[in-house]
Amino acid sequence: MLFKGMYLIHMRDEGPVAGAYKARVAEAAVASLRTLYPGQKIWYGPCSSARLTDLDTEMLSGLGDTEIVTAWRVSLRRENDDLREFVYENRRTLRGLVRVTVWGQPGDVMAEAHSEAAARALAYHGLGDLPQRFALADVSGV
Repeated sequence: MLFKGMYLIHMRDEGPVAGAYKARVAEAAVASLRTLYPGQKIWYGPCSSARLTDLDTEMLSGLGDTEIVTAWRVSLRRENDDLREFVYENRRTLRGLVRVTVWGQPGDVMAEAHSEAAARALAYHGLGDLPQRFALADVSGV
């Protein structure tokens, strides 16, 4: 049984990439993805909640999640008494598809977020607190 308002967004080369609760969000996501990947076949169609769960796709909950952003990564590594920081743009994608999290182990962490400042804040927050995982909302001031 299909539940009204659930949609799955596909890319020819990537397969299912995201889910959406509303058709207009799915349409906006398709338009944004076509901007990022010109010439690639991208479409959406109705989908059941069970199928979305099985596919473990990210859900785009609103139009803000369809904004094109740069996913930033910040890596912090302790080497002897020094702390080395590596910052780079990871990829262009939709805001709702950025994994806003930090992972690694104490003294060697990597964070990803939709801005350089948010990724850096997550990385420094996780530096002493791993192996726990954090969401952006857990870090004050970001």
